[in-house]
This record gives sequence, structure tokens and C-alpha cells, in this order.
Amino acid sequence: MSKRCILVSFPRFPYTFNTLLPDSLLAGIAGSLVDAGHQPLILDYGTLETVQRYFSSQLRRASLSLADQMVGATQGGALKALGAFLRLRGLGGLQRHRREMLRRELLGEAAREVAGDGGVDLVVVSVRDAGDVGNAVDLGERIRSLQPDVVLAAAGPFIERYGELIARRTKVFDCLCLGEPEWTIPRFADVLDRPELWTETPNLAVMRGGGVRLTRRKRIDLNSVAFPDYSAEVYPALDGDGKFKLLGVCCTRVCSQQCPACPHGERQPGLSRPRTPRSVCEALSEAMRQQNVCAFALEGPAFSEAYAVSLAREMLSRGLAVLYTREASIRETRVANLATYKASGCQALSYRVDTGSQWLLEDYYRRGFSVSQCEKVLKSSGASGIFSVGRFIYPSPADDSHTRAETLRLIERVRPGSALFELPEPSPGSEWLERCEDFGFRLDLPGYVRRAVDSRGAAELPLKPWRTLLHARRSVPLHRAQRELEHLCGEVRDAGVSTWVTPELGLVGRVSGYEDHEQDFATLMLRKFVTGDVAGIADAAARFNRQASLPAQRVAGGTYMPVLAAAGN
Repeated sequence: MSKRCILVSFPRFPYTFNTLLPDSLLAGIAGSLVDAGHQPLILDYGTLETVQRYFSSQLRRASLSLADQMVGATQGGALKALGAFLRLRGLGGLQRHRREMLRRELLGEAAREVAGDGGVDLVVVSVRDAGDVGNAVDLGERIRSLQPDVVLAAAGPFIERYGELIARRTKVFDCLCLGEPEWTIPRFADVLDRPELWTETPNLAVMRGGGVRLTRRKRIDLNSVAFPDYSAEVYPALDGDGKFKLLGVCCTRVCSQQCPACPHGERQPGLSRPRTPRSVCEALSEAMRQQNVCAFALEGPAFSEAYAVSLAREMLSRGLAVLYTREASIRETRVANLATYKASGCQALSYRVDTGSQWLLEDYYRRGFSVSQCEKVLKSSGASGIFSVGRFIYPSPADDSHTRAETLRLIERVRPGSALFELPEPSPGSEWLERCEDFGFRLDLPGYVRRAVDSRGAAELPLKPWRTLLHARRSVPLHRAQRELEHLCGEVRDAGVSTWVTPELGLVGRVSGYEDHEQDFATLMLRKFVTGDVAGIADAAARFNRQASLPAQRVAGGTYMPVLAAAGN
């Protein structure tokens, strides 16, 4: 029996560029629901209209006067500076109160829209990070008050990592999806009217009798699920220029590498496969037909070299005029293949580097490549015309002043398009969490989830003060680690390298006419978001969507042929 399913994305404020990207998770679930004969509808509240409502004219005038001075740092630094400025002007408390009132107002409107005329069978809320949890709980409670019989579920990366702890903290949801949402949610919808079968559906945390029942885990072949659905009928927020139409397509779920910091390693080979290059190309073609755009984010852990080359050649053989970004592996990337990636439409590659220290790469992160190899790949990516992004972790318990200096020297030598830094986070499923003491961490997972559920805002990382592993052993609280990270990011920016241009932002900048000036485009967008310049953001979105609807530039020399690639052409 067909079920009416509402899929909701309600991101938290302050809004960033990523807020205005389509929710690929919900689009993937919607495509599988349609394939199973159900009726999905995606309600995405991360739009320009919501941005405009959050920024009052008073806040716009106040932030505009100092915007140029605030956007010289990272996005987080700019937003902190804005908060400090508002406090000095006596506007901080007033704006916080107004934002909270507006958040409640928007939640009420969203709940009434979801509940509608009472014909909804299933509501699935997207929870991508800790900041989304509070809004998801509040929205669920409001929907439940309007329609007590509706079935509520939550899905997303944060639910997959901490779903069991969230289920024990709040009872507002009937179930939480702990994995493979595109495959799991349609099967849950099939048995929606038979609660006795819910615990037979894999990959769920089901609320039953005041407790939590975890169902069996099952990994699936991505080729067995339907393509994402970005049609305007299913995803009405994409009708017009309310969002940047950079569409995500999931290609991989697991990675062949076994890095201790990452939860995506395939410890039991054969349980999950990437989408075949043919299937990926068909998904891209379908999304292009639905939205008439050619810009994509190919999602998933780092592609193996054989898979990445096969995918690029499949795109070229089909003549797909696409522009895309994806993750890549330093260890597996062959410089000779970069020209093939560029010819197929690759505009940005994101590489997990972690550190510039050779012995940390070998002993702590076990990345399987050398600093020299990293330097060669990143430099060659830039020389090939591909925007290269290096992702680093700092400070880890194994970092000291020497490893810090080595990381900074690597970035100064390579000068990637962007160097993104983050604090270490031992994620469930990773060796870092399973052996946290050996890696120097002390964790507080229950407290982390409690703060995420109760604070109605962003929660800090699940870390207690950790102990350093080198030289003078000392305790490092989170606030000190954040200060050390900010200082290092400042030195990287002083060296002329951006510390916050993501691959997606770099691709949007290139399509919008800022190739080789991606940092300027990123600064321009940051200024617009800090000041609430909705008209400026709308113009940028309209320009990108218009440019992305044009065919991508063909490779010089005509149609690609494998024999030419083999000859080094």
C-alpha cells in the first residue's frame, strides 16, 4: 500500500553556504521511495527566504558597518566577531532572543505544513550534525502534538554515528535509521502499518515498550537502490533560485583503506560495493534531466584509483558534459591520470592529509603515503587545473611544536587551493574510538549527545581534556585546542593559503567565473552571509544556476579515446 512520506530538512542558524545546497540524503531516500511505490515530498527550509527572515533590518545595518573588517578570517571567526560586535552595541541579547522566537515560529510553521490535512503516514527528519539534533527534536514534538498518530523517524550521518544514544535520550521518534537510509527507509515504509514487523527491518533503532530495540545491521550494494530524485515535484525548494543547484550523488560508502581515525574502512570486504561507473553516469543523466544543471558533488569516501579512472572514462565515452568534485586518496592517486579526471569534468579534488609530519603519517594516522608523495600529488593537481583541497587535523594528542611546524612547512611548499583544518573527533566505528586511550583521547559520548539534544544548538566535540603523547605530558582541554587551531589557521592564511574554501564552494566559484580566484569568491560569499545580504546571495545563486545549466567545456583535442590517454595525450 502506497504511503505518503514527508522528508524534512530544518538546518540551524547561523546559515552558511552549505545550508543552501540541496540535501542529497533526502533526495536519495525520495528516489528509493518513489521506486517502491510511495509518495515522498521533501520540505527543505534551508532557503533564501529563511535567511531573510532571520536577518532583521537592524541586524543588517549593524553587521554591514564592520563586515569588511570581519571577513578576513575564517567563517567561524567572522561569525564570532559579529557576535562580539553586537554585544558591544547592546544588540547581542536582543538578537539572540529574536532569533529564538523566530526559530520557534518557523518550527511551528514547518510542523503545521508537515501535518497538513492529516494525510501523512511517515515523517523523516534529516540530522547531518550535532547542531541539527535540537531542531529535529523540537520539530518532532510539534508534529506529534498536531498529529499524534504519525510515525516519526530521523536519518543522517549524525544519527548513524550516535543513533543509539539519541534513542535513549529522547523518545520523540518512533525509530532512528542507523545505516543505509536509501535502502532502509523504503522497507520501513512498506511495514509502517504493521508495527510488529518494525524490528524485522534492518538498520533501525526502534522505540518499543519504553526501551530501545536495535535491529540487525545490513550493508547493501549501492547499485540496488534507485537514483536520487531532484525533480521539482518531489523537491519543490529547487524550483527557482532559492538554493545553489549543486547536486549530490552518492558513489561509495566504504573505503579500502584502514586509517584509525576514519569509520569508513571496509573491515569485512564484500559487504558493500560502490555504484558502478555506468550506474553513476545514469544517475547524473537523470539529475541533469530533472534540473537541467551539470554541477555535481560525487559523494563518499576516497575513491580507489581504478574506480576513479573507470568512472572518468565512462563519463568521457558517453559525452557527459558535467562538472564535479569528489574525494581522492593521496596514496592511490597517480599523477598520470589527473589529465583524464580534468577532461571528464573534475573541478576539485579533496585529499585527506591530516599532518605534515612523516612519522605521524606512518605511526599515528597510518595513511600509507609519504610527505614527498603528498607534496607531489597536491602540486600536480593544481598544475592540472584542478582545485586541490588538503584536509588536516590539528592538534591531535600526538602533535607538538615540531609536528606543527612540519605541517605549516608542507602547506607553504605545496600551496594548495585550500587547507581545511578540524579538531580530532573519534567517531563510532573508528579505531580512535575503540582504542581511545591508546591514541591519547578521553571521551564523554553520553554527555555529548545530551548537550546536542538539550541545548538546541551546536554541541562541542565528545572530548574530555586529553593527554599529549609526546615529550612533556600535559592535559589539553577543548578550549585550548581550539585556540591552538585558530593560531595555526592564522599562520596558514598569512602564508597566502585559504583555510575554509571547501571543494563545493570552489566548484561554485569556478562555474560562476572565479576560476583561479576561488578565495575571492569565497570571501565575497562570506560577506554576504555575515551581513544577511539576501539579494546578493540570490544573485550569486541565480548566476551559478544559470552558468551550471550550460554544457561543460569539452576537452581540447576533441572526443576522448582510451588510446590517446594511453599515449599521454
